[in-house]
Amino acid sequence: MALPKSTILCLHGYTQNSEVFRARIGSIRKALKSRADFIFLNGPFPAKQLPGQSEAVQGGLSWWDWEIQSGGTPGRPAMAALYRGWFETTAPMLLSALREHRPDGLLGFSQGATALAFLLAEVEFFSREGYWRWEASELRGGGGGREQEGEKEEATVTEKRALDREVLGKLRYAIMVAGFLPRDASFASFLSSQRPSLLNCLFVSGASDALVPRSNTSTLLHCFCPDRTSSFTHAGSHLVPTCSGSFKSALLRVMDPNVEGSGEGGAKDAIRAQSFRPFHIEGEGLEGKGVSLDPEILREIERVEADAKGQSLEDGEGEVA
Repeated sequence: MALPKSTILCLHGYTQNSEVFRARIGSIRKALKSRADFIFLNGPFPAKQLPGQSEAVQGGLSWWDWEIQSGGTPGRPAMAALYRGWFETTAPMLLSALREHRPDGLLGFSQGATALAFLLAEVEFFSREGYWRWEASELRGGGGGREQEGEKEEATVTEKRALDREVLGKLRYAIMVAGFLPRDASFASFLSSQRPSLLNCLFVSGASDALVPRSNTSTLLHCFCPDRTSSFTHAGSHLVPTCSGSFKSALLRVMDPNVEGSGEGGAKDAIRAQSFRPFHIEGEGLEGKGVSLDPEILREIERVEADAKGQSLEDGEGEVA
């Protein structure tokens, strides 16, 4: 029996926009046209000028505003030490998109992949605490002691939260291509502390990627629950690989982990958890070479976990593109 088509919400990379990203993943759209509909979002901030450019990319967008740390490479968003606009702008905007489109899956590239990782950490927090971190503090605990007007507001918030749980319950998977762990300590610590586990996640990296080396994507991957996390490494550079061969198979395994026994109705969540088996695939040309974590990557993972616990490690941070 044919499965219903998925709706996939797509987040572009830094200096791109929805139209550019749509064109860049034409191979995926064509290969999965019978399985998925794609919706492309625009980042809310203009992209800044990059090294070697005389001016900022016309129409290029970003998922947050940022500042470079002292001594960092100018114009490299992955080197930013301070992120701005996530709570005020980006996170509420992405939640609105989830409510409007009710997607089954998420796809992000580069900065867009990291934005998805942030979003999944926020979703994990909401599922545990029952409110969004950017909500006004008076709405978090029900507001105690308010009069009739306050009680009506509280009822409205309760209804919205119930709807959000319904929307989030439809999400099944996330595909993050060339994502990186942020150097903003507050974001890295929060992401690591939440250990997102609600969706089946695929992390894609390029063996020849000089902008976001696969070691950086591996560090991001290790902030997620291993039971729901898979990886695919292709031989190319900073790009979304062509949707064929082993990469297409990897996408389909994340999208439909148990096609023959997917079931319906109330058993859906249980089936998701039981049917998904994490995998780690080397793409064509990389078979047998392995992608092991070297000591520097392990050190970065320890640093993030220590930050989440309020501890500190000596030495500096690992390199981030």
